[in-house]
Amino acid sequence: MLDGFITVGGPDTVPTSIEATLTFDDATQMRVETSCNQGSATVTLGEGGTISFGPVTLTKMACSEDRNKLEARIVNLLGLPSYWSAHDGTLSLYPANVTDTGMLFHAG
Repeated sequence: MLDGFITVGGPDTVPTSIEATLTFDDATQMRVETSCNQGSATVTLGEGGTISFGPVTLTKMACSEDRNKLEARIVNLLGLPSYWSAHDGTLSLYPANVTDTGMLFHAG
């Protein structure tokens, strides 16, 4: 479940009423729920802890403005080169470019 975003200015949390998740089917495929739509993408694990996602394919349901904004942010960030780490049930996706935003997900 998405806990929040990692920004240069510090953590940016997601309202508890909104749930977004990433589920890894294996090392090459993931599913995403953006709090509105759901979809999938390929996953590529690279050298030095890098991770990249192929184009995200999503359903096209109509959603509230808040959920649409969160979805756009998630899909945009999944399109950027990132580094990943996992510790104590938390997956962290850090942007390769430090001026970008990262994401924090917890298991469950």
